[in-house]
Amino acid sequence: MLGLIGLGLLLLAGLWASRTGQLEAAVEQGIAFAREAGPGGDALMAGSYITAVVVMLPTFPLTMGAGVVWGPLVATAVVVPTATVGVTLAFLSGRYLFRGAVEARVRQNPRFVALDRAIEDQGFWLCLLLRMTPAIPNNILNYSLGVTRVRLSHYVLGSMLGMIPVTFMWAHIGATVGQLSMNPDVPVSPQTRAVQVLSLVATLAMTVVVTRVARRALRGAMGEENESEP
Repeated sequence: MLGLIGLGLLLLAGLWASRTGQLEAAVEQGIAFAREAGPGGDALMAGSYITAVVVMLPTFPLTMGAGVVWGPLVATAVVVPTATVGVTLAFLSGRYLFRGAVEARVRQNPRFVALDRAIEDQGFWLCLLLRMTPAIPNNILNYSLGVTRVRLSHYVLGSMLGMIPVTFMWAHIGATVGQLSMNPDVPVSPQTRAVQVLSLVATLAMTVVVTRVARRALRGAMGEENESEP
């Protein structure tokens, strides 16, 4: 519910900013730069995204911007590999560069201890589920999993696949808000507006369903592991 409220407030804030002209000007400038820069713009976006992941900054604004520029499908195809590079670098940093500091913070968490026991045998499955549910914030998860016994290959593949639903959702939000706020003088039929809004609502609803299913499966997987412990 908090997530849905937050998304609703975000959409309202975006629409309010579009009425004042601030969002439209910023988005138009960003889109013009991204489209004119070509490969250079793509490289800048990728570098910005990877940096944001490693330094634990929110990445959803970049994902929304990619949705405005490329549309939700292409943006997802671009952002997911880029985000995978970022989360892998953070994982390796947690495992080799900052292991002592990260371990001191997370070892006191009973949920993390249970996760560490379960993840050795179910690494790919648990990484996939963790990316699809807000059980642990992603920025913390990247470094925390570095001090577990999960294999790097399981972490990378599980993270990449698990990020797809949420990435598509943010890209879809960006694309929809961009379509609704840009070029307000261009007439758009009510049917087109309805399709845009319904598509966004369906995407949000599907993401919520996927998140709930993933959370239930995650609890089941960790519960089964805990029950097998003496």
